[in-house]
Amino acid sequence: MGIGGVIRDHSGTVLRAFSSQAGVGLAIEIYLYLGLPLGGNPIACGFWDPVIKRIFRRLDGWQKAYLSFGGRITLLHSCLSHIPSYFLSLFKIPASVAAKVERMQRNFLWSGVGEGKRDHLVSWDAVCKLRVKGGLGIGKIPLRNRALLGKWLWRYLRESTTLWHQVILSIYKTHSNGRDANTLVRWSHRCPWKAIAQVFQDFSKYTRTVYSQVLLYSLVQTLDSSPFFPSKFVWKSQVPFKVKTFVWLVAHKKVNTNDLLQLRRPHKALSPDICKLCMGQGESADHLFLHCSVTLGLWHRLFQLAKMDWIPPKNISDMMFINYKGFGKSKRGLVLWQNACIALIWVVWRERNARIFEDKARNSENLWDSIHFIASFWAFCSAGFKGIPLNVLQLDWLAVCSSNETV
Repeated sequence: MGIGGVIRDHSGTVLRAFSSQAGVGLAIEIYLYLGLPLGGNPIACGFWDPVIKRIFRRLDGWQKAYLSFGGRITLLHSCLSHIPSYFLSLFKIPASVAAKVERMQRNFLWSGVGEGKRDHLVSWDAVCKLRVKGGLGIGKIPLRNRALLGKWLWRYLRESTTLWHQVILSIYKTHSNGRDANTLVRWSHRCPWKAIAQVFQDFSKYTRTVYSQVLLYSLVQTLDSSPFFPSKFVWKSQVPFKVKTFVWLVAHKKVNTNDLLQLRRPHKALSPDICKLCMGQGESADHLFLHCSVTLGLWHRLFQLAKMDWIPPKNISDMMFINYKGFGKSKRGLVLWQNACIALIWVVWRERNARIFEDKARNSENLWDSIHFIASFWAFCSAGFKGIPLNVLQLDWLAVCSSNETV
């Protein structure tokens, strides 16, 4: 008759052989200490189950169903991307676990009310890039893992008199350069210091034994060959965050215009593929937000208000890149001009949706009134226009902007 027992797995092969011959049931007991499992194997996927479960609990429920796109981005930044940080700072995450976590984040980002498959409008690689590179700054799990592990190497150099440094030094010795952690040792598969020491190999060929923030930033810039992105227009604007995220999609030309729907979901796209504003040409991001006769008339009216001559650029991304001084070089002028441009894009998109889904249409005069009010209200809520009544702000943009100092 077998005898049940609980044995800590210090040498798994010997214990398994002993239990097989003696008929002793073998169970691995893993204790939690400060939220970390003791005695577990960080290479095993099951070791990371607490992280997966915590993320799943935060993703399940009303957050997934009723948060806006901007709200989901905020939750990813503030919470979900940092849940695994404690584990990532101590252990190297298996590739399969990292892929699972990123898949959960990716599905949450593009989720919404209802069931069924959701379109992932922008690739995950692009989403994870820095905002100045066109991403949302969420970051890849493996890269964050390497960065958090690499911090221990920095602490290893700075805290040479601490007990943990002396313990590591006595067990694994030091690198041939006399400073860094030794990487040429026989590792145990459960040793977290192996993953930490190997980070040194990844960066040593770039650093030449010199470590600085400037060097790291230049290294990242060299390795990242992303195209330019109008990040200042998108993220530095004084508009609601949900509007910023929409403009981010427009800058990537990934909003669900008919030309993209014909590729993604042909059964949901309008047939024929025609712009509902001008009813004359096919709908694309560049056409809808820039070249459509209705939209073009609104742009001309905005530039006439700023007393500027204007030639439409080739695409909407170029429009965001060009540094127009529409209402002057004052702080208020820059803010209000940017607000007006974004309000125009926002109103055009809402009008397009109203014509498709509600069969309602407004004329150009009503659209301009909406742009004028929304841009004024956004400016009124910003710090630069503090103390200026909304009705005064709406009355004369140029006069309000000229009363502010230049930057």
